[in-house]
Amino acid sequence: MKPPDKEFVYQLTDWQNRLFGYLVTSLGNVHDAHDVLQETNLVLWRKMDDFTPGSNFGAWARKCAYFQALAFLRERKRDRHLFDDDLLAQFAEE
Repeated sequence: MKPPDKEFVYQLTDWQNRLFGYLVTSLGNVHDAHDVLQETNLVLWRKMDDFTPGSNFGAWARKCAYFQALAFLRERKRDRHLFDDDLLAQFAEE
């Protein structure tokens, strides 16, 4: 993997808040959005050679965030240890 160019690092940094907002809106949870943003950043970094300089970085990054959010939701759906809010409240009372 070649080292990132300045433009890629600038764009990745510049888009953090907008990607986070997109993920909060998509997932409805700030903590989940933080986790998915970190995964998205890792994927963007690994795939930086796929990005064409001068093209729309935001569209590319949002598409990646979208797929990471879908993967997160699929994984969460498979997790059999999710409890509803009422059950969690009962656990907290105990």
